[in-house]
Amino acid sequence: MTISNNDVLAYEYYNSQIGENYFKNNLETDKQIEKLFDFCQILRANITDIGWKYFFETIGIVKMFEIDKTSGWFDTENQKEWIESIYLTSLICGYNPINGTIGKWDDNNNIFYSETSKTSVDWDYIHSIEL
Repeated sequence: MTISNNDVLAYEYYNSQIGENYFKNNLETDKQIEKLFDFCQILRANITDIGWKYFFETIGIVKMFEIDKTSGWFDTENQKEWIESIYLTSLICGYNPINGTIGKWDDNNNIFYSETSKTSVDWDYIHSIEL
């Protein structure tokens, strides 16, 4: 799946109304991403499954960590804790960064379901990731 310029990567909302959709051209700079992370922190924006795919594949986890140190969305200096939080948030939003699939996360059973696979998430592997 290629991410197009028309794919909604995130959305901002005011009360119950969607206020702004974010596309690739809205998330090209660190400052734009930091603003989105700031809005996510105060529960005013959500990143879509395709948005998480974009971040993991295009920006990468190290760059996301650097931007979040400024934003403070996950508010931790502990890299292992941050990695666990970013992976879990991505899974909840429908993107599995371990195998690059889009689907649905079942937290009760620790399984990520996609059209082509059923994956048990290996948290030991996630805890071993280094930035």
